[in-house]
Formats: sequence, structure tokens, C-alpha cells
Amino acid sequence: MRLSSAALMKAADEYAIEKLNIPSLQLMETAAWALRDRAEAILGGLGEKRIAVFCGSGNNGGDGFAVARLLERGGAAVFTVFIGNPEKMTADCAHMAKLWGKASLTVDDELELSACDMIIDAMFGIGLNSALRSAGEKGARLINAARALNSRLVVLAADIPSGVAADSGLVPGEAVKADETVTFSRGKPGLFCQPGSAFAGKVTVVPIGIPDAVLDKSFCGVETVENVNLPPRDELGHKGSFGKTLLLCGSVGFTGAAWLSAEMAVRSGTGLVRVGCFENIWSVLAGKCAEAMPFPMDRDFKNVIDVLAQSNSCLIGPGLGQSEEAEKLLSEIIKNADCPLVIDADGINLLSRNIDLLKKTYVPVILTPHDGEFARLGGSLEKGRIEGARNLAKRTGAIVVLKGHTTVITDPNGAAFINTTGNSGLAKGGSGDVLAGLMTGLLAQGMEPVRAACVAVWIHGAAGDICAERLGKRAMTPTDVIYAAGEIMKKL
Repeated sequence: MRLSSAALMKAADEYAIEKLNIPSLQLMETAAWALRDRAEAILGGLGEKRIAVFCGSGNNGGDGFAVARLLERGGAAVFTVFIGNPEKMTADCAHMAKLWGKASLTVDDELELSACDMIIDAMFGIGLNSALRSAGEKGARLINAARALNSRLVVLAADIPSGVAADSGLVPGEAVKADETVTFSRGKPGLFCQPGSAFAGKVTVVPIGIPDAVLDKSFCGVETVENVNLPPRDELGHKGSFGKTLLLCGSVGFTGAAWLSAEMAVRSGTGLVRVGCFENIWSVLAGKCAEAMPFPMDRDFKNVIDVLAQSNSCLIGPGLGQSEEAEKLLSEIIKNADCPLVIDADGINLLSRNIDLLKKTYVPVILTPHDGEFARLGGSLEKGRIEGARNLAKRTGAIVVLKGHTTVITDPNGAAFINTTGNSGLAKGGSGDVLAGLMTGLLAQGMEPVRAACVAVWIHGAAGDICAERLGKRAMTPTDVIYAAGEIMKKL
């Protein structure tokens, strides 16, 4: 899904109104109908349902007053809570408030919110980039408190939960915790990127009458990763047809990381997986691996460089440790690689000591940091995960896979992708090793690097979702994810 920034969406709205002569009130009424229909679907009807609508003084508040009228017409018992300044209402908001025709309560009144079946948040829209203050902040707290008291109460956000930044997903202060968000025309990055994604809940994108040709101009260079596919497999192929991959992983006490990466690389469909390891763990790793082929590395890494020259992709880092020997290995791999590289875990920690090593390679490099590793590479999340990952990709020339609840993938040209699969059950040691092995295996099969990163992250998350459904988020393991990934890939 191609996403729109707040500024470009505002420009699209203005173009539709001023150049195409689409009445702004018509757009608002259509948005209100979308909210009304979603509310009815969630509640299983509107009759005898008690609904509170929180409205601001901007156009988002106008959506709120409009949907309040439509909900009451459908049989619901509705009351509005106004958190804005009547003198600062936009013309469209004032018009919809007049059509609503009822006095609104304020956040200082005695509100029985926990008795409601639904609360609709229409306080602030996508234009807000600062923390909520005064009545808006109090309104968000009241909504969240009511939701905590009544587990059956549903919070529905209009366009975006108040307090969430549309472009970055940052939450600078109090914000409404919605169960669902109905967003208009196109999705916005902040609805899909953490932490904003955790406040948005389920997101539904609805058209309100702006032509696609206009909306296409609001694309901000960020897409969600959805509906991925794998290339067809040559039925006449042999193991050489499907690529060879080299994994450089493991150290004393961390042979499991090497096995997890190797097992997933084999299951990715690559034809041959070799695992270079330090001599002191070779016998242990050889006993663990059945399909992948571990070999002990020479002290000068000559045999590693020979295998690297025959490989179509290479992963370095999982469980490798941060010894001087490992640091030298990373340097040799970067300087000698003639195939795409994935640098993960300890590989990233080693690289952070001398990030200029990346200037010594001409091959595509994928960095897969979690937040701590990202910081060690010099990355900053001050402006959000998308901009942070973009900046690191531009600075290093590498593809950056910033792992998290909503993993962000960026390339040096600024393209960004947000993953839509996965759950907290993946937050366990070993999950990253599995992802790195899958990514490297897809690269070996000739997949373009950015696509391989996106597809691997999506499959990894989707496999995690299967495991969570079967075993629960607490009990699922990275090994379970490896097995479930095969089920996902079978369907692609």
C-alpha cells in the first residue's frame, strides 16, 4: 500500500476542492458515512447503543459532528464532547456542528464514558505534530481510562488517533489508544509504524471521493509490505540453479545462532548452504547441522575467501562474538565479497567500530539492526523510525532493516517500506538469526536486495503469526517460526 504524508494529503484535498470543484462538505459527509458504517459493523447495529463522539474545532471535529448526526439517525444514543474553541472552528466544522444541533459536553463535565459501547475520537487529525495539551490531553486520558475500565468499549479513531504524528508515528505525549482507525483516502505512515501503530489498532482505509490520479501525487515514498510473492522455481533446476550461500556465524556458547540461521537458509530454497565457523566450535556445529555444511575456518581465512568467491550471498554476524579474530574476518569479507552481504548481530557491533569499512565494497549490503545496534551504528530515532532508517541508509550506502514491532526497510535512495506482519512472540533471542538466514537464502536465489529484505521480513512475521495462533505468543520459539515459514512460502 502506498502511503501519503500529511502535507501532501492536505494538498490533494485542496486540489480536489479548488481545482476539481468537489465541495469540501461533500468530502466530510462521505468521511462521516464511512465512520458511521464502520461503527455499525463493529457494534452489530446501532439501536440502543450508547456512543460518545469527541470533537475538536478543526475539520476532524467536523467529521465527528457529522457522524454523531448520522449515528443518532441510525438509532444510537449519541452525545458529543467538544474540546476545542468555538471561536476557532473551521467553517466546515461549524457547519456540521450546526447540523448536529445539540449542545456538547466538555472534558470538565461529569462524563460516564465507561458506560458507552463506543467512543469516537475526532479531536485532532493528521495535521497535528505536537503533544496534546489542555482539553485535548485531558480528553485522551478520559478516553483511555474509560477503555481500561470497560473491556467491551470500542474506541474508533477518525483518520488518526489524536496525539499520533501522521508522518512518523511518534507519540510525543498523551494519545488516544484506539481499537480501530478509519483513515480517509490513503494510509499514513504513522498508522503503520511504531509506536503509532500500537495506538491505531486495526486500520481501514476508505475512499471519500478524491480521484486516484490526485491521490497518487500524495505518495510520500513509504509503502507497506503486503501480498509478497516468490519467483517461480525451475522444475528442471539442480542445487546449483538455486544459489549458494555462505554463513559466517557462531562462537563458543552461541552455536544455536549459527544453527538457526543455517536451518532457515536451507528452508528458504537456496541450493547449497555452507557455514564457516571458528575451529573450536566446528565439531559442535557439525553435530547440529544435517543439511547445511559447516567447515572450520583457516586462521588466515583463506578457505573462507575461496568459498565466498563461489557464493551468491553471504551472512556474517549471528553469534559470531566480538573478538579481534571476528573483527578481522568482517574486514576480509567486506573487502573480498563479490556477492550481496547481510550483516547482522555481532557483525553490526563489529562494524560500528569502523563503519568506514563499507566504503571498501561495491556489492549490495543489508544491515539488520535492532534499536540498540542501530544506535551503535550512529542512527537516531529522534525524528522517528522511518527518517532514522533513511538517514542511516543514505549515510552508509546500505539497505537498512530496522527491526521492531513494525520493521522498517529503507534503501540509500530514500525508498521506505513498513512491514505489516508479526507479533510480540517474535521478541525472543534467535528470531533475528532466523530472519537473517531467510534473507540471505532469498538473496542467493537471485532476488533483488531490497525485495529480498522486504519478502524475508514479511514471511518471518507471517510465520510468527501462525505460531502465535497455534501456540500463543509466550510459548512460541524461533524454531517454531522456521517450520511455519515453510507453510507460508508454500502458499506464495
